[in-house]
Amino acid sequence: PNWLPTAPKTDAAISAQAAQGNANVVFVGDSITQLWQTEGLSDWNQDFAPLGSLDAGVIGDDTESVLWRLQQGNLNGISPKLAVVTIGINDIAKGDSASDVATGITSVVRTIQNEFPNTKILLLGVLPGIEVAASSPIRQEIDQVNQMIAPLADGQRIWFLDVSSHFLDPAGNI
Repeated sequence: PNWLPTAPKTDAAISAQAAQGNANVVFVGDSITQLWQTEGLSDWNQDFAPLGSLDAGVIGDDTESVLWRLQQGNLNGISPKLAVVTIGINDIAKGDSASDVATGITSVVRTIQNEFPNTKILLLGVLPGIEVAASSPIRQEIDQVNQMIAPLADGQRIWFLDVSSHFLDPAGNI
């Protein structure tokens, strides 16, 4: 589990929302996902809430924490049409190798497939966080992870989208 002080409260809130059973779209991830509920609330309310969306992001989550939450039944009660997955930057931040991060992301995707067999998955590439410079080792690792997870897309149940370029200047810097 995620041991940050706020994680258990967030986890409980997600479980309570899921128990209501009315989520058509579930967003699974870390702080990038959870912050839709604060920093991006007006956009969330305008664009995602009307779809019947559930924000299942938890600040500080890495792939292991997401897997733990899924295995503990954090999303029990829903049968979403779509799961949007954005995870991996915290794995990189703690020093996991690109291969380990890709393996963790793959495990999250496979677990969602098993838990929700009728759910389509939009897997977003790891965003270019942490390091500003395009040439930084961390940014290179992010690119490696995205190259490794892109083949998970099958065009039938799983789609991959790397939106990193929308956060970069022409030189590739954040």
